[in-house]
Amino acid sequence: MLQRLLSVLAALPGLAVLAGSALTGGWADENGYAWLSRACVAGAAVGLAAAVVCLAAAILPRTWRQRILARLDEGQEKTVRASTEVSWGEAARVAALCWVLSGVVYAGFAAIHARGLSPAPLLSLGLARWFVSRPRDRTAGALAAVAGAATLFGLVDALQPPLGRYVADALATGSAVTVALVVLVLGTRFRRRLREGAARERHPAT
Repeated sequence: MLQRLLSVLAALPGLAVLAGSALTGGWADENGYAWLSRACVAGAAVGLAAAVVCLAAAILPRTWRQRILARLDEGQEKTVRASTEVSWGEAARVAALCWVLSGVVYAGFAAIHARGLSPAPLLSLGLARWFVSRPRDRTAGALAAVAGAATLFGLVDALQPPLGRYVADALATGSAVTVALVVLVLGTRFRRRLREGAARERHPAT
C-alpha cells in the first residue's frame, strides 16, 4: 500500500510538468516565442510519460509489474546481443534521403506559404521505423534521439533571423538528422566495444 501511495505521489510532479508546459506553451504561442513553445512540447511529453509510468506502477499488481520488468530486461539483453550496427554508408544514405525530403517539403511549404507546418514529425516516424526494422542498440538510439532533438531546437531559432523561416527549418531539420545518425553510429560502436571488453574480462583467454 505504501509503495502504491509513493508511486501516486511520484506521478504528481509529472502531471505538474505536463500542466505547466501546456499553459506556458499556449502563452508562448500567443506571444511568438517559438523556441519556448517547442521546449514546452518536449516538456509536456516528458511529464506525461513520467506520470503514466508512475500511475501504472501504482495501479498494476506487484506480480504484473515484476513480469513486465523481467520481460523488458530480457528483451533489452537479447536486443543488445543481437544488435545490428549501423555502417557509415547506411547512415549517409539515410541522412541524404532526409536532407532531400526536408528540402523538397520546405520548398513546397514556401510556395504555398504554409508557415505552421513541419515535416520533422513525419521524418522522425520514418527514422523510428527504420531503427526498429532490425535489432538495434536501444541505448544508442535514445542518445541519438536526444542529440537530434537538441540540435533541432538549438538551430531552428538561431538560423531563422538571418535565413528566414523555411531555409532555417530545412537546415535545422537536416542537421538534426545528421547529428542523430552520427551519434547512433558512434554509440553502437562504443557500446559494442564495451560489451566485448566485458566479455573478455568474464572469459579471459588462457
